[in-house]
Amino acid sequence: MKIHSFSKIPLTLPAAGIGAGKSLFFAFTLTALTYSGKAQITLTSENFPTAGTTITQISDTVTLDTASAPGANQTWNYATGYFNPAYQDTTIEQFDSLTNPRIPTAYRTGWISSDLVIYNTTDSAASYYKSSTNGFFLEGLYLGSALFAPHNKIAYTPACMEFPIPFSYDSSEVLNKYRYATYIGPASITSTVSETFTPDAWGNLTTPAGNMGSCLRVKLYQIETDSEFYGLVFINRNTDTTITYSWYNASFQGPVMNLSCGSGNIGRASYAGPTLTSVGNFNAPKANVKVYPNPSNTAVNPNINFAFENARSAEILSVYNSTGQLIRKQNIAGLSFISLQISQMAGGMYHYNIQSRSGELLTCGSFAVVK
Repeated sequence: MKIHSFSKIPLTLPAAGIGAGKSLFFAFTLTALTYSGKAQITLTSENFPTAGTTITQISDTVTLDTASAPGANQTWNYATGYFNPAYQDTTIEQFDSLTNPRIPTAYRTGWISSDLVIYNTTDSAASYYKSSTNGFFLEGLYLGSALFAPHNKIAYTPACMEFPIPFSYDSSEVLNKYRYATYIGPASITSTVSETFTPDAWGNLTTPAGNMGSCLRVKLYQIETDSEFYGLVFINRNTDTTITYSWYNASFQGPVMNLSCGSGNIGRASYAGPTLTSVGNFNAPKANVKVYPNPSNTAVNPNINFAFENARSAEILSVYNSTGQLIRKQNIAGLSFISLQISQMAGGMYHYNIQSRSGELLTCGSFAVVK
């Protein structure tokens, strides 16, 4: 069982559990996506999320190249040739205060020191966060599934650090250690985690969403050892090592890009998408859509197609360019298929969302136009 949090990839619940293979892996929604210039930055409490902060993350399984060397005044360009729009997943979440009445009572009890919670209705799970003068921390999880009862609460002792503050390229490494236990029936897994945060580089970052400007890259080296017990009988011990790189801009509440390097040359990456619709806690698509061809080459086909399934309440299709600007809004009420002309659209990455008449976000995703 690997425990990572919103800036780390991924959180994987035990294979036997509800939500097995699910990830709590987030990157924050940007309010503006074009920046210029280079200057070293420092992570401060201004990078902490607050109640109501909406997070949008577009993730992809990637074949990793050798990570760029550490150092100052770098240039990173992941705009093209890295993320495959045909295989991307989009997730939107929102931080809430624990006093928000829509958070079930069971999910608000026993987390007195936590400032914020992300409540995932799809997986019946919640993640709890707190701020301190040293950084932003994940305190633990609450798993609402009966499979984990009566040990629904997973508390990290001490808390799991998301990122330290103040933190800049000139800062020293920060070490954080914690433990937690997970129970599934009579079986238990005790995990010991050691994390080393290193501000190893800074420079200009570009993602498919646009130019992020000057960013600090933080390298997280994590060693996790899981010890499995069945009753009082020791079963197995397993140690796993993960390296995660996270890029932060001084203006954002959280990372603008993450790259996880596990064993082998296959990893997981995500970048912060443009501002979509603030949707509370949207955790799973409420409508299915197939977008094709994707990528779409205008020299071969001047149109891109949207085929809808299980989308009776879908009424509005909105398309945004890479800077988050709305460029197309289409009424799709009652339709199962629509074809949009893209011959006049510039080459690049585009994002879409599908909403109901009331404005509820039903699903979202991205596509690429090739000239």
